[in-house]
Amino acid sequence: MMSTTTTTESAWRLAAHILLLPAAIVGITYLLLRARRTSHLQEKNRYPPPDGIGSWCRGFVGAETLSFLADNSSGRGFYHFVQTRALCYGACFRTTLFGRTHVFLLSSTARAAAAGLLAADPPHFAKRYVRTVAELLGEHSLLCTSHDTHRRLRRAVASLFASASTAAFVATFDRLITTQLLLANGCKDQVIVLDVALDVAFRAICEMLIGPQDDVQKLGRLQSDVMDVTRAMLAVPLKLPGTRFYRGLQARKRIMDALRQEISMRRHNSLKLDRHDDFLQTLLLKSHTDSPEEQLTDEQILDNILTLIIAGQVTTATAITWMVKYLGDNIDLQEELRSVQLDLASKHHGSPLTLQHLNTMDYAYKTVKESLRMSTIVSWFPRVALKDCQVAGN
Repeated sequence: MMSTTTTTESAWRLAAHILLLPAAIVGITYLLLRARRTSHLQEKNRYPPPDGIGSWCRGFVGAETLSFLADNSSGRGFYHFVQTRALCYGACFRTTLFGRTHVFLLSSTARAAAAGLLAADPPHFAKRYVRTVAELLGEHSLLCTSHDTHRRLRRAVASLFASASTAAFVATFDRLITTQLLLANGCKDQVIVLDVALDVAFRAICEMLIGPQDDVQKLGRLQSDVMDVTRAMLAVPLKLPGTRFYRGLQARKRIMDALRQEISMRRHNSLKLDRHDDFLQTLLLKSHTDSPEEQLTDEQILDNILTLIIAGQVTTATAITWMVKYLGDNIDLQEELRSVQLDLASKHHGSPLTLQHLNTMDYAYKTVKESLRMSTIVSWFPRVALKDCQVAGN
């Protein structure tokens, strides 16, 4: 049976590669021609009209979709995709991605309109990410669910941001960072800040959400699967073996299976609090004690644990990386911050970091806020229009 399965999977992979190769060649050729055409137009300081065929190619994988995916996969990121079109068509422009019309609004130049869209409950708008994100995170994810369900889920996860949970997270993060710094101190090779930050953030958020994991190999597999899901979020949604999106879907299945086993084990042990004190335990207890209209299903719990792991890991690691980058660019600021932090450390005699300690770090707090202002950790905030309306005068 195993040999048959392996042979079938190999055949699928070969067929997928044969099918994808011509598409990849055509796509790359198109992008090169498009880049050449764009460069030519820029030299002449003129652009195609907003409704021109080149800019508004309809269809599943059209011109704009290919350009979006190409920029997102490059070192420039999809900010380059947005910036080049904003220069052509203004701070509010329309295009077609993945077969659907998208309107991009740059908050830096249309602040009033952006503030309205980002309100807690903007009129005539609802939160909705692209279909690939919804399939990978699940229909019950906070990022993908309906408006009414979103409110109920927000109430359920509110305890995660209570002072007690935050204090525990601070202690966990301090311990993990200290361990990582001790390991890096004896390492002569270069350290990739983003990789280290992703590893530390993942371990910290997992400990907060599902508790400490003694099985190192199990935790490593979970981390690998989470990264596969993250990479697949803006991939071409082809469910063929060998594609990034397919790998993300398979990784999601393995994550869900692991979390279901964890939930089953805890229920078998009657949800004893002396064994677990984490966010998953809180959600499971609430599902037994809340009123029927407030109870969460297992699927809602699973989808949102995955959502919080990915959101917590990526945003935290990105923020750390940008801050280290800007501190490296501003040596005077770096030295000032180090001096302030060493002075604070001398007053606490090497005791573990606490929430109270953080509240005294005004200079560090301003450094973090300025880093977040210069480079946001959340790429975009999608909203879907529920009815015809005007945005930024358009």
